[in-house]
Amino acid sequence: MATAIVQVDFNGALLVGRLHQGQPYVAMRPIVEGMGLDWNKQLDKLKTHPVLSRQLSTLRGMVAGDGKGRQMQSLPLSRVPFWLATVNPNKVRESIRARVILFQEQAADVLAEAFLASSARLDTCRAKRVASTVMCRILHDTLISLGKDPKGFDYATEHRLVNHCITGVFGPIAETELSTEQLKLQEELRMQNAVWIGQGMAYRERKPRLEWHASQWITPAQQKLGGSHAA
Repeated sequence: MATAIVQVDFNGALLVGRLHQGQPYVAMRPIVEGMGLDWNKQLDKLKTHPVLSRQLSTLRGMVAGDGKGRQMQSLPLSRVPFWLATVNPNKVRESIRARVILFQEQAADVLAEAFLASSARLDTCRAKRVASTVMCRILHDTLISLGKDPKGFDYATEHRLVNHCITGVFGPIAETELSTEQLKLQEELRMQNAVWIGQGMAYRERKPRLEWHASQWITPAQQKLGGSHAA
């Protein structure tokens, strides 16, 4: 079950959300306090609201501003605009009125964008893991066909070669150390490397080709931009 956490720094407030049973949820306290409203009063309103009270859930593992996990009262992202609309800017202190309106206009959209980016990264991570499996399987079968016994070192070397082409570091790299675009490149290089391994290309030949391939790689966003420009 996906439990990806998203965090957004929005006008000095750290907004927090997570996926729960495949649906994006948002911690309400950071939004309420970010707007300058009293959390306890708003929580009481949430708990007594005929519609929102049924959607309110206590979720574990939400990350607070101090970096520690918390249980937080949360609403589905789809219900956040509904709640925001229940706050009347004309009935709050003048000192926070502009901030309340800002949150009402932008907070839900900013959170939605964060969830979309998080979902895209998860999909990219899955794809590059599949590419890793393909590369390792082809390497295994190729070594066996050559009468060699595959060793852990053989697999590690290919992964480190790909990492080197991306970051210049010939070694293991954690997913968290790579941007989403670098993860996409990692997937691309693993698949290309798998093709060349299957063709019987030696390591000394594949290495410069992979390096060149990485240097020429264009992200999907750049391809789209280039296509628009050409049109």
